[in-house]
Amino acid sequence: MRRPLALLACLAGLALVPGSAAATVVYTTDWTRLGMATDTGRGPAPLGVRGWGAEVSPDGRLVAYLRGPVGDATALVVRDLQTGAAVTAAPADGQYASVRGIAWAPDATALLVETQTADAEGYVTGEGLAVVDARTGAPTVIVPARGSQTNGYGWSPDAQRIAYNRQAYAGRIGGGTLYAAARDGSGATSLGRGTDPVWGPRLIAIRRHTSERWNGGTAWHAQIWTVDPALGAASARQLTRLKPSHPMVYGPSVRWWTPDGRTLVGGVGGEDYAEPARIDAASGRIRYIRLGGERQNEAVVVGLSADGATLLLERGLIAGAPTFWTLPLAGGPGTRFLRGATSVSVPASWAP
Repeated sequence: MRRPLALLACLAGLALVPGSAAATVVYTTDWTRLGMATDTGRGPAPLGVRGWGAEVSPDGRLVAYLRGPVGDATALVVRDLQTGAAVTAAPADGQYASVRGIAWAPDATALLVETQTADAEGYVTGEGLAVVDARTGAPTVIVPARGSQTNGYGWSPDAQRIAYNRQAYAGRIGGGTLYAAARDGSGATSLGRGTDPVWGPRLIAIRRHTSERWNGGTAWHAQIWTVDPALGAASARQLTRLKPSHPMVYGPSVRWWTPDGRTLVGGVGGEDYAEPARIDAASGRIRYIRLGGERQNEAVVVGLSADGATLLLERGLIAGAPTFWTLPLAGGPGTRFLRGATSVSVPASWAP
């Protein structure tokens, strides 16, 4: 099956207003017109450039995005939101991609970015991973793309280490090995089986997939586990125990830890289904996040405030008509955010 050189799983555009210290949010309209606004979504202003897969830096000063046709990037660009100065990353191993999104280091000095290789007919032959210096654009290849696949990656809180999954290209769902390494890829050690690492104050949250029996057949289902990078693979423990309810519901996933390390924020997803949720980091209990008292089945959390108290929710993701809402971590009444935006990215310092 032919796959596009870059999937659109993370069209999260961000916008900040040039010259304004309070302007820290990056967004897109029409999916590729970049703009920026304040933490509260006010004062939206176009940046005058086009890009996709955009992610704002943790301090809200820079934005990284892919340039070129959506799904077929020609360049990775890092732009200063105050001065407009831009750096185009040097070519890495294949072309840059955004299957799972650009991941900024917490100190805003580097980015984890996917790469892809393809044959002469455009068929993807591998998905790799590189660390790109935000100041110079110089890449360091962590996972060579050809013949490989990476199912998730992330940074340690001190920005000195990375975690990533690696397996053979087009391998089984949830396959491969999770590694922790220095930010230049050196000293990689195995943390065992796992994908989609999210580094918390002490532990890394990961997903582990199992094949579950269903009506005479089987279906893949994931649970959240945690692993201590200091202790290695033997420290892994299962956190969630969400019973499979349907073969097209794939289980929980995580995008953030709250600053106190007590709660994981993410959701439960599947085919044409996405429901935001928070997970107790001690018990593994899953609580669905309600907007205005109603459960959501087509919504994802796309932002968490610096104090862990406020969420940014995207509704209408599957239908392709997104709207954005802020609401408390525990759920409740929501407030519309950046009307007309097709994607939004908020920094780690976000204080709406």
